[in-house]
Amino acid sequence: MQLDIQPSTKTSQLQNLYSGKSVFLVGNAPSLNLLPLDALSKAELPFVAVNNGIRLFKGRPIPFHIVSDIDCFGQNYKSWNDYEIGHGFYRKRFLKQHPSANSDLTYKKTWVPYRNGGILKRGFQPDMRLGIGNDSSVLSFAAQICFYLGFQTIYVIGCDLTYQQGNEYAYEMSEKDRTLEAHEETKNKRSSIAHTDAEFGILHQRFSAEGRQIFNCGIGGNLNAIPRLPFATALLNEKKWQ
Repeated sequence: MQLDIQPSTKTSQLQNLYSGKSVFLVGNAPSLNLLPLDALSKAELPFVAVNNGIRLFKGRPIPFHIVSDIDCFGQNYKSWNDYEIGHGFYRKRFLKQHPSANSDLTYKKTWVPYRNGGILKRGFQPDMRLGIGNDSSVLSFAAQICFYLGFQTIYVIGCDLTYQQGNEYAYEMSEKDRTLEAHEETKNKRSSIAHTDAEFGILHQRFSAEGRQIFNCGIGGNLNAIPRLPFATALLNEKKWQ
């Protein structure tokens, strides 16, 4: 799929830009290692990589990259020009600590405003121009962005909700990653994982109300608030429409 993103695209012009299309929302959980991720690139299917999950696609085009955590951004963003990222979506507040990031990152970027309260407190946010709050998972943040972009169907993979120390992610962790994971602040963030399923329940309700769909196409795990669909079936469905 050829992504219609131009360097001069304004945020308002992104609204419903991909109306009627589908996207794969790729988390970072270990179950991804049980799926043929290269099928996304081979079939040229649009997908979103979140946080350090772009490491799983090194050397391959990454249509969308979304990050909501300031620590992940600050620790890693200087390496992201080494990836083939089409469009990055990052919190605007990151620029307060890293003002040069806007010019340092040479690919297309959209800086998303912040608002107080996440999905469970303030409800689903359909218009990212008004800001998106903090939620328990970057995938909740990303799903709301995908809604604004107009995607009709979201296929979620790699959202296991079975976080275990020492087996956190599908990608290989560096020593710097493990040091960050050991921080008490990071551990506190991980405790919010208990709310993720409820957030996806709200996402499912809103998508359904708008005549859209969101599926869990991962293997195993505890994301049960959205209907499940085998990854192979999702791939087959999208190939039919290409």
